Amino acid sequence: MGRRISVAAVGALLTCSLAINDARATVLGPADKARLLDSLRRQGFNGTTDPADVWKLALIGQIRAGGKTYRIYEYEWSEAHPRADTAHGGEELIVVSSSGDYVGSYVSDVDVIKVKGKDILFKCPRSEGDRIEFTKDGPPKHVWFNGQVEELQR
Repeated sequence: MGRRISVAAVGALLTCSLAINDARATVLGPADKARLLDSLRRQGFNGTTDPADVWKLALIGQIRAGGKTYRIYEYEWSEAHPRADTAHGGEELIVVSSSGDYVGSYVSDVDVIKVKGKDILFKCPRSEGDRIEFTKDGPPKHVWFNGQVEELQR
């Protein structure tokens, strides 16, 4: 399963705000959430796909790049039944092609301001990396945002 982050440690790690701007997100209902999680699981997504653990799955926008369209989802999870004293959780941005193929995901713990053109814009200073820029090849394999290098995980 993807990287685990102690919920207690999350606050200490952030340099930018948590949570997405819900005004621009479409939170998936239970049936759509279950369908997307099942599709992601079948395609090798390494995060939890147990609906009880996934407490937010929201479409935040679409990007058209290189003749393809990508849907960008915010995914937040925490263990419904932690096996230790501390619950674990995390946040990722999931990239899915318009045909439903899982492309990959980025670990993200910052506010997305919006999806604009070929960019996902974050509420961070530009010097810390305030965007993920898609190219004609689609989402970048490595990106600088929130003051660190993140990899498109598959």
